[in-house]
Amino acid sequence: MNKLIKNSFFNVIYTFLNLAFPLVTSMYVSRVLLPAGVGMVSYAQTTVSYFVVFASSGMSVYALREFSKAREDRERRNKVFTELFIINSITTFIACVIYSTMVLSVESFRNELFLYFASGLLIVFQFINIDWMYQGLEHYGYITARSFFIKLASLVCVILFVNTKEDYAVYALISSMAIGGNNIFNIINARKYIRLSKKGLSLKPHIAPMFFVVMTSYLADIYSKVDITMLGIITTNEKVGYYSYAHKIIDIITMLCIAVSTVLMPRLSLLYETDREKFDKIVNIGIKVILFIELPVFSGVLILAPQAIEAVFGAAFIPASVTVRILSAMILIKPLANLLCYQLMICTGNEKKRLPAFIAAVVINIGLNSFMIPLWQHNGAAIASVISELVVNVIQIFVIIKIVKIKFINKTVFKSLAATALMTLVIVFIPSFFDNVYLQFFVTAAAGAVLYILTSLILKNELIFMLLNSIKQKLSK
Repeated sequence: MNKLIKNSFFNVIYTFLNLAFPLVTSMYVSRVLLPAGVGMVSYAQTTVSYFVVFASSGMSVYALREFSKAREDRERRNKVFTELFIINSITTFIACVIYSTMVLSVESFRNELFLYFASGLLIVFQFINIDWMYQGLEHYGYITARSFFIKLASLVCVILFVNTKEDYAVYALISSMAIGGNNIFNIINARKYIRLSKKGLSLKPHIAPMFFVVMTSYLADIYSKVDITMLGIITTNEKVGYYSYAHKIIDIITMLCIAVSTVLMPRLSLLYETDREKFDKIVNIGIKVILFIELPVFSGVLILAPQAIEAVFGAAFIPASVTVRILSAMILIKPLANLLCYQLMICTGNEKKRLPAFIAAVVINIGLNSFMIPLWQHNGAAIASVISELVVNVIQIFVIIKIVKIKFINKTVFKSLAATALMTLVIVFIPSFFDNVYLQFFVTAAAGAVLYILTSLILKNELIFMLLNSIKQKLSK
């Protein structure tokens, strides 16, 4: 359990770095490129993301599970790594060819050739994307340190080279190179842990299970990105900019909440085959921790959305504040869904059962976007996204509760709800005491965090004491 807590700590820091640096970068870029420039880059990167998902072939999911199972046997580990690396190289090559052909064939893409090829480097760097190996080995300390230095370098480059609204393609290039830098370091460092194997390789056993993971990943990417694609077609670059940056704030928050439980997947994959009782125990602790974190965060975002948008991205993005409030429902849905509908479905070998849910979500999302974007533009896209996210996860939860013993209601959850309710009643009035938007945002957020923690201590929430005991043990060593 101590190792899991340590890994969670490192993964939270890693996720924070992955999100904080882009957020700081966005604070600068939003004021230089303005909504139109931001929208152009977001649209290009969304287009590229469809090809990245195909190139990755579900590696982040399937490869993590398979490599985690083989990590204790050096020879088997090398064999599994080599097979997966070869598959990834083949699919990445195909994706590069198709993307290049598309860019050169479509006039609107040819007119922005540098932007689309700069963004398209993300596909090329997929050749050497082996993050799943380090996650499978649970080397979260290395991942965190590497991410910090790459993100810092990319932030410096953005400040140096993105100075006018015409530099949007340069920004896209720097963003791609930042991800590429992570992958380059991964390959160089990999020699310590892995060797390419030449004996007994067989790609065939991976094809069938990977097919369902790839299809699910691809459908998930479509239903989560089709909103930006359709906004770009139906509305303007400014609306895409509002929506993409509203989504950016929500994504940062949800990913931080998810980071606490993401490290469980390698351990859960192992325990599902060896110790079902401990497996169920860890799952239910994960649920408590996620709810403890996401409940107060959801409340805070709902209250502080206008101040957050203006403070982070500037007054030009204020129309996105309603969008943030609509998308805040994702904070309640996504972290729990990551554990229950993603990690559990994968590590229990039920990835095939995810496919119908994502097919339904894609159909619903495209249908809702077609109706709502013409009516409410970026806010309509937000409503469609929330409904689609809810549908895809409710369908999966009905499947997983038949496989895993899950307890949604318990004393710890009620204590978290009570602390959140008290915090909300207090902080809703705080912004009115300040005229400055930065004071409204930071003072209210800080007061809310302190009040929530103090209330949780008074209510004797077990999660607070579990965290304090863990910190105490670390300090005493």
